[in-house]
Amino acid sequence: LGLELDETNTVVNIVKGGAADVQGHFKVGDTIASVDCVPLRGKLLQEVMDRGKAAYSFDVWRTPQTPPLKPETKTGTLRRALSFDRKRR
Repeated sequence: LGLELDETNTVVNIVKGGAADVQGHFKVGDTIASVDCVPLRGKLLQEVMDRGKAAYSFDVWRTPQTPPLKPETKTGTLRRALSFDRKRR
């Protein structure tokens, strides 16, 4: 497949030129949850895969990437006073 996984079946590296790299379906950080409808739950991917098959179906968890925070630009001090007291003063 051309994937390097950690003990939680999370992709830590994609081997250049491997099937996963060529097809482009996996990204570093993806976690493989099941193979051919067989949940991995505590098992390694290679324990579940049938090596004689030509194709596999994967369920993958992908956490969304968050864009990096932009540095704050100071335009002056902004102060606000909030009151939760319903009485008007």
